[in-house]
Amino acid sequence: MERKLKICEGKGKAKGFEGCEKPSYLFGHGLCRGCYGRWYSVENSKLPKKKKRSINPVSDKELVRLAKYRKARKEYLAEHEMCEVGCGNRADQIHHCLGRIGDLLWDKEHFLAVDTFCHKEIELNPTWAKENGYSGIRTNK
Repeated sequence: MERKLKICEGKGKAKGFEGCEKPSYLFGHGLCRGCYGRWYSVENSKLPKKKKRSINPVSDKELVRLAKYRKARKEYLAEHEMCEVGCGNRADQIHHCLGRIGDLLWDKEHFLAVDTFCHKEIELNPTWAKENGYSGIRTNK
């Protein structure tokens, strides 16, 4: 089907919007591409703006869990200032020996105060960590 050049003038929803009145290929509502873009932006600016509702990055339930963990973490690091792996550095992180699922997140029995380097060693060498008692079996299988 061959397209024909037509005069750009507002029709339908764009009635009353003056087109450029030049011969061109019509894009929509009797307007050329340029006039249609101008008409569309004017029409959309008249609409009330919808408020965007953002999704909370953390649920209310998780916020309560994290607050409880932060308190337990702070207390544990105050009691155990030095790295428990034995490197002699100041502890600045908590290693969860049995994971962080459920109540294990704030269970101090399974905490290990470590510095950044030792924590990375524990995570990168799980066999060594289990042999030395820094990590436990995390599943009941």
